[in-house]
Amino acid sequence: MQLDEFGCYRSLEPAGVLPQNSWKLDNTPEPRPGEKLVSVEVLNVDASSFHQMRSQAQQESRRVEEIVWETVRTRGKLHNPVTGSGGMLLGSLPDGQRIATLVSLTLTPLQLEAIHRVDDRRDRIFVSGQAILFPRTLYCPLPADISEGAALAVLDVAGAPAHAAKLSKQARNVLLVGAGKAGLLTASAVRRENPPARLLAVDARKENLDRMARLGLCDWSRVMDARQPLEAFRAVSETTAGQLADLTFNLVDQPETEGASILATRDGGTVCFFSMATSFARAALTAEGVARDLTLLIGSGYRPGWTDYALGLLRDDPRLRECFEADYGD
Repeated sequence: MQLDEFGCYRSLEPAGVLPQNSWKLDNTPEPRPGEKLVSVEVLNVDASSFHQMRSQAQQESRRVEEIVWETVRTRGKLHNPVTGSGGMLLGSLPDGQRIATLVSLTLTPLQLEAIHRVDDRRDRIFVSGQAILFPRTLYCPLPADISEGAALAVLDVAGAPAHAAKLSKQARNVLLVGAGKAGLLTASAVRRENPPARLLAVDARKENLDRMARLGLCDWSRVMDARQPLEAFRAVSETTAGQLADLTFNLVDQPETEGASILATRDGGTVCFFSMATSFARAALTAEGVARDLTLLIGSGYRPGWTDYALGLLRDDPRLRECFEADYGD
């Protein structure tokens, strides 16, 4: 068997493809040359996948644990066949170093021994098991000055604020569709890199918007269902005197929110989709259908220096750090 740094040799169905594209991986917990074995303790499931599994469990009178077991047993990884997403993990290397992976569980060979507890509020599953990291698999040692839970929450969405720091420097009106943990960090990055920018936020949960306002991270907010594009368009148009957003970040975990992001963004503007519920086809065809000349970006979780930047936002803002420790800390 010819090994490669990307892990294609562990793809079983179909053979030889990149692990993320594989239906089934070889999850044998015996590291091959260049691989690392991780003792897994927490699966930090992405919000889209967790909510889908919870809904499925309720409809089928099952437990989320059963769906997770079935997925990992069938696919050799936690790769939700409905949402196409996974999450990340927390665990330890053989030398005892505590780490969080920075790549998706959809491409990480995983074998479970036990599922101990499901944390519905934080989308986490506490387990015993082993995972394999490929030579190109990114991971981050957990910081000593931030609790593991809070650090895991930050690292899970660290790509969003790093990209926001790059994209927002010239924007006047920045719209956040979604005000959860990714929204908080994205807003914090915009505040740091472009203080004069006006930050707008919409979310279905009033408590998320209230929290963002208390932290001084938005100038205008509206409770709304982002699956209602006309409502978003009218609200953002009204508050910007028809200018709309120069830059929009879609950070929600619900499908069919592409239209609201597109309609609320001006011609010549940019929409960056970080949600795993995003449909590229729906976004592209919607922009075409409403004659919007936009730059549509699919946000990647990777950017050089992205983890240090995101953790630095907490270190530099005591109120933001207190919020993450209270909501996601151990």
